[in-house]
Amino acid sequence: MYRFSRVTDVAEIHKNQDTIVGYLMKVINKTPEVTFKHVMQDIEKGNSQLWLSYRGKEVLGAVVTKGVTYPARFRLLIHLCGGKDIEEWVDSAIANIEKFAKEKGLDGVEIYGRKGWTKLIPSYSSDIVYMVKEF
Repeated sequence: MYRFSRVTDVAEIHKNQDTIVGYLMKVINKTPEVTFKHVMQDIEKGNSQLWLSYRGKEVLGAVVTKGVTYPARFRLLIHLCGGKDIEEWVDSAIANIEKFAKEKGLDGVEIYGRKGWTKLIPSYSSDIVYMVKEF
């Protein structure tokens, strides 16, 4: 059974720090627009959200989201996602992230990422590596 939830306690980050760093660094190393330091600062300031996927007590994945403002839209961007066995927990992750975005009154969720996302989430439309789901 998988559990996917937003981290609200810094102790959870510290407890799983090595795993989180490992998962996110694999993605950040392919994303020249950000550094690990900047990502963690945004999480600490509340500008981004860190989500973890668990199987029992094992952390299987880490996802980072942040709000994106456009002139006529405000969406939640799935900014970074890394881990193992992603195919097994991605549906739960997306459902929880969408629920969070709806509760916050956002207009939708978007993803910038590699093409592998299109196989994982067929309910999203895609244009190369940009995917969006409007509510």
